[in-house]
Amino acid sequence: YQIMCVGGSTTFGSSVKDSSDSYPALLEAYLRREGFDVNVVNAGIPYHTSLDVLMRFITKGIYLYPNMILLHTGGNDAGPMNSPYPYKPDYSHWRSVGSYNNDKLFKSIWEKVPSSIVRLFLIYHLKPGQGSRVSEQSSGPEEELLSKTPISHERTIGLKNYFSSLITLSKKNNITPVTILFNIDLNRKNSYAEKYFSGDNLAYAIKRKTQSIDLNNTIMDSISKHNKVGVINFDKFEPSEQKSWMDHCHLDKNGNKNKARFIGDYLIRNFVFPTKQ
Repeated sequence: YQIMCVGGSTTFGSSVKDSSDSYPALLEAYLRREGFDVNVVNAGIPYHTSLDVLMRFITKGIYLYPNMILLHTGGNDAGPMNSPYPYKPDYSHWRSVGSYNNDKLFKSIWEKVPSSIVRLFLIYHLKPGQGSRVSEQSSGPEEELLSKTPISHERTIGLKNYFSSLITLSKKNNITPVTILFNIDLNRKNSYAEKYFSGDNLAYAIKRKTQSIDLNNTIMDSISKHNKVGVINFDKFEPSEQKSWMDHCHLDKNGNKNKARFIGDYLIRNFVFPTKQ
């Protein structure tokens, strides 16, 4: 029985040194210890939105023929919502898609203009050595969390469409979808908000992020229940030790063990899995 975990960095395991310490790997270990014959696939990619998750699932994930898919998304969709630019449901106001390779431009100007000042400018702005990219992001957390654009349902059209499509596509292919709500708190130690803001700006950024994640969770919860999809209230989760939070949303190895058990216990209570012979 194959379970596929999709999402961003909290699924991928960006905060741990080894993939065996990510929550999908620890979920597999937990379920197997409980006697179930399962394989858990980690299909998380750092910074993926629901749009990225959907595209990756359509082009790759679905061909692994999982029996169940754990939908742990919505966190990175706060970026397009909080963007200071006019909202577009395809998120192109937030990430422009194309082929970007600054290395060729850097080399060309470097050779033609042997000026130290120009070369320092090139290094700073073109950042050579990053290779090719398929998209360019128009704003970062500093701009997004202080933006005055509204946090509203009008700026969640993309999430609604992509998340609904993930559920529909899963069901059409006899894959059981399960939703995992997102857990984030910019008040936690090492939150990126502390790196950029202080005072009133920090309070505004925390409030803005909280409102946007709460709205996204509400939308995913509503869509899931409408489609009779199970919902894991991971937004209410707390690890056994607060120090397991590495920052605003990422967990250390012990925290991921707690997370795996939290999710695993829900799955055991609500679904029937084959047992090991």
